[in-house]
Amino acid sequence: MNTWSRLAGMAVLGAALIACSHQESPTAVTEQPVTGTQEAPDAAARASRLEKPLAKGVRLGFSHHLRRDRIEETRPGVFRRRVLLEYLALDQQQAASALIADMSEGGYKVVSERVDDQGRIRLTFQKGKRKISAHVRNGGKVEHEAAKGTILVSIPAKAPKPKTA
Repeated sequence: MNTWSRLAGMAVLGAALIACSHQESPTAVTEQPVTGTQEAPDAAARASRLEKPLAKGVRLGFSHHLRRDRIEETRPGVFRRRVLLEYLALDQQQAASALIADMSEGGYKVVSERVDDQGRIRLTFQKGKRKISAHVRNGGKVEHEAAKGTILVSIPAKAPKPKTA
């Protein structure tokens, strides 16, 4: 019986630690500056941040919510990292400008900037031979309450390592 009570106590302690870690992790969201927004602090606290940089030396300085970050095989043997972000409390042009500034700080140049038929701002960045593309979209289906639109970034990637059981 004593073993069962210890196990139950450890389970309760583990659940409490997990709950605390979930409450503490979003506070890191408020550390990065928000450019020209009136976003409520509680909305920013619920935003999920990008953990891995988009590219070497690129740190996003605008407030965003991470929806998806995964590596996909676009053609046989060709892989790309696709990152879907929601920009918070910025308009579409401000989000595009903030992304351009952050990529420039990381050494990437804008080699192409245009608006497509659907109103998305399409950007292509280059550093050496490496090209990164981004689509900044206004509106659409967003998860975060302060999101005004999305940014889809496509980055060349290596094949993911197979998962071992």
